[in-house]
Amino acid sequence: MQTIDRNIHPLSVLSASAGSGKTHQLVLEYLSILLKDAQFKRKYKSLVAMTFTNKAASEMKERILSTLFGLAYEDPTNTKVETMRKELVEQTELSSAELARRSKLALEGILHAYEDFHVSTIDKFNLRLIRSFSRDLDLPADFEVILNEKQVTEDVVDVLMNQLGAPGAEDVSEWMYTYAKANLAEGNSWNFRKQLIEFSGILSQEKNAEKIQQLLQLELTNGNYKRLFEDRNKLVSDFLVDAKRVHDDFFALDLNHNTIAGKSTTVNNFTKLNVENEWPKGASNDVGLFSESFLKLMEDGSKLSIPSSLKQEVIQLNERYLRDLASYNLIELYRKNFFNMALLQHVGKQLKDLMNEEQLIRISEFNKLISKLVRDEEAPYIYERLGVRFEHFLLDEFQDTSRLQWLNLIPLILESLGHNRWNLIVGDAKQSIYRFNNGLAEQFVSLPAIYNPENDVQIAYKSARLASRGMKRVLESNYRSAKEIVEFNNELFKGLAKILPASMAHFYQDLEQKAQRTKNGYIHIESIKQKLTFDERLEKVIGFIEESLGAGFEPGDICILTETNKLGNELAIGLTERKYQVVSQDSLLVSKDAQVQLILSYLRRRASPRKTTETKRFAELYFRMNESFSTADYLSYFEVIQKDGKSIRVFNDTRFLSEHFGGTTSFFTTYESVYDLVQKFMRLMNWQETKEPYLHHFMDVIYGFQLARQTDIHHFLEFFDAQKDKIALQMPDTQSALKIMTIHKSKGLEFPVVIIPNMDFTITMNPQGKYLMEVRDKILYAFPAKSQQIPELDAFAKEENNLILLDKMNLFYVGMTRPELRLYAINDFDKDKFGAMIHEQLEGMNLGMNEEGLLQIGQSETIVKNEESTTNLYVPSDFSQRLWYPDIVFRKVFQEESEVQLDEQRFGNDFHLLMSLCESKLDTELALSNLLREGQIEQKNEAKLRESALAFWQKMEAGDYLNNVEKSLNEQVVLAGENDVKKPDKVLVKANEVLVIDFKTGKINQNHMEQVVAYGKLLEVIFKKPVRCLLYYSALNQLTEL
Repeated sequence: MQTIDRNIHPLSVLSASAGSGKTHQLVLEYLSILLKDAQFKRKYKSLVAMTFTNKAASEMKERILSTLFGLAYEDPTNTKVETMRKELVEQTELSSAELARRSKLALEGILHAYEDFHVSTIDKFNLRLIRSFSRDLDLPADFEVILNEKQVTEDVVDVLMNQLGAPGAEDVSEWMYTYAKANLAEGNSWNFRKQLIEFSGILSQEKNAEKIQQLLQLELTNGNYKRLFEDRNKLVSDFLVDAKRVHDDFFALDLNHNTIAGKSTTVNNFTKLNVENEWPKGASNDVGLFSESFLKLMEDGSKLSIPSSLKQEVIQLNERYLRDLASYNLIELYRKNFFNMALLQHVGKQLKDLMNEEQLIRISEFNKLISKLVRDEEAPYIYERLGVRFEHFLLDEFQDTSRLQWLNLIPLILESLGHNRWNLIVGDAKQSIYRFNNGLAEQFVSLPAIYNPENDVQIAYKSARLASRGMKRVLESNYRSAKEIVEFNNELFKGLAKILPASMAHFYQDLEQKAQRTKNGYIHIESIKQKLTFDERLEKVIGFIEESLGAGFEPGDICILTETNKLGNELAIGLTERKYQVVSQDSLLVSKDAQVQLILSYLRRRASPRKTTETKRFAELYFRMNESFSTADYLSYFEVIQKDGKSIRVFNDTRFLSEHFGGTTSFFTTYESVYDLVQKFMRLMNWQETKEPYLHHFMDVIYGFQLARQTDIHHFLEFFDAQKDKIALQMPDTQSALKIMTIHKSKGLEFPVVIIPNMDFTITMNPQGKYLMEVRDKILYAFPAKSQQIPELDAFAKEENNLILLDKMNLFYVGMTRPELRLYAINDFDKDKFGAMIHEQLEGMNLGMNEEGLLQIGQSETIVKNEESTTNLYVPSDFSQRLWYPDIVFRKVFQEESEVQLDEQRFGNDFHLLMSLCESKLDTELALSNLLREGQIEQKNEAKLRESALAFWQKMEAGDYLNNVEKSLNEQVVLAGENDVKKPDKVLVKANEVLVIDFKTGKINQNHMEQVVAYGKLLEVIFKKPVRCLLYYSALNQLTEL
């Protein structure tokens, strides 16, 4: 990577392809700025690092803090930190010892004022700006930020639903009825409320902001709707006048219709011009009103003996038809959309009123609010209001930043550059896969200039300033993937980039990478022009898995990446049926757990006791939870009875409840709340919540729901149904289960083995989808079908399809760059689809693909297996789809816990117990003896406990920590808040200070540091004295003061 003079170009822009070490560069930049500054202890307060997601921000914080810790407390075995140390010594020109000293003090500063450690999402940074300027924005001082915008929209929709048919709400009622009928006609869900909520969601999309603003200003009244008919009728009548004249002129000629050129074709084309009050039907070949053969006759003067003036009129009439057809179709489309737009406008206004009344701000409004302030303000004024001056900005994942977000940051960055301060922007246009969230990769491609498609004069001025102070560099190395994979992707995407429209090809200009890994890689791609059945695809995937396992990889090394959740879930089910352990996105959803599903069915029964379908559903779920379940058990409760002279089979619920739940009284028990009811049901089932993670999390959800909302069962079921795809367990990584996820979810991750089971991505617009479009003076929400013959819609469709192609190309790039050592892929494609484009490239690369479409690169080598690692994990298990309920549920699968992990955990518990009984070294032997005699600690830990305890006291004496201790408090409970309890391991109170000590038995972790510092802040308030924070790692015999 080329070097730049940061005095001339303080803005560094890094084009960071997949696996190029961008996180390393971000941390290096952050620490270089922090540690070389004379005010290194508090420099972090003026540093801002921003990224796209909370998860990414958390990971960046973790990386910065752990690197600082590694620099401060040297560990030569940590190669990543040692590499960073060498680079920092070079960049900061500090000695290694001075670097360590500064790192320790800077780390202490951050931990003691963690709220000033500014690593966050752009939205959080914007929230701080908004709070500082609330008065300028006419916002109440105590406004609330709404993260769940859908909930607010639901509230507005519910208000509208209640107005249906009410006096004074005739217009709104008519709009809603029209919208509902249109949805049913299009074959959409009968659930009108759900459809309206999804429809109203476009109000919060940044890309629609200008069009929504125009929509809110339109007069969408019944009078305007009637005028659409008038405009349409006038357009039709004016055209028909001219058409009738051409018709009459032809038939006024004395011609033999059986002998003229074209015969009946000619006559019919003139005949259809004589219509009344309706738009004449055009030819089927999109050439206009007349057939192509008829128009050729008009253009060839020798074949048809009619006046040339009439021929010219026909040609002009056809040209006018094409022009007016677009206007006619636009009026008709707008007329069909009119009430939908009126309804959307009404929802938008109601939403605005609700937000003002409740003093709420939607998170989607942040960027718009900030833009009002920042664009025309100077940075010093902004900083004055913020109360803090930010001197450096580090922006990650810039290709996902929206237009407004970037424009809002520019004044602050320009001010920083004006003082020659370092700033960093990192991104990769090829990994822009969040266009649906308003990400605009063109902005990154334009850097260091500012993307300015409108040629705005003010933006152009700022762009020139920014460009003069910045320089873009390309990270050319790839530290993730083997050489075979890197070089294959270089060649493949170089060819695929040529398929993109010329305006987009430059997204792949920084493609070429150089592999840095020395391990050999392997690629196996099967590319065939024949769509596979699901079973065929599953068999191929299993073959790839078995080949990898046979080569020494662990199941957890293997990740299956899919374009859609649907395929991922189908593969998860198929693999689970074949007895593979799988962790997928869906397998961690609480709603997929068998016990949770039974509880939900129970709640539905309680909500609707007379609903016989739910009665049978509950019984079947209950029986299916039994491993020895058979259909006969369930069917045995069906009895034949006579009703109205007919024999019918009914489910005997009374007998079922009596035999399995002690009768209807215990089953339909009284309750105070949903939480109380579910607890009683779990007691009926003899379930222990604390031993079942899915149940435990589900109960937390119920509890949280009741705190903020009603306790009615119906409301909870509605709430859970709306949120069920988001409520999931957070599980640790495991080496014993295959991973399955969408490519979107895999961004930023890497895996030793990647399987892509389908490369033939969808690259066209969904015909069921709708788009908010501005056409002339109208706002439409429709699908831009070619049959509408409206040039503006055709142009929109062409651009959207180009963008979809780019989106899918980028998605494919992300998927293909995840593997470290092995890549398996299936490309069963249709003609003119994305897979066909890939196949053409594979053939042109001349890499040895055989006639069956099999391409193999590299050697399928065996690797040395890692030591076995075990974790408690939860994997999906499909209840066979018997009877009429094809529901998928999931069961819990426990691995044997590692004996080493259990031993460490038990020793840690014993050590904490021993130290809680010791106030000095002299107490150790007596406390140890008593604990052993009472059986409270394990005999096998005796020697190690004695050794660790004495080592701790020796460290304390050496550090002069034990002098003048007035009081020793062990594991005392401290109330930090209404529901927040802290329990420090040991607190030593002295006359002028307090020491808080926390014992740890595992590895060094930044969370440990944050925890003990939090204790320290709390104790400072309690004792009104300075607090020193200490961490003791017994396994390392390391005592650290923070």
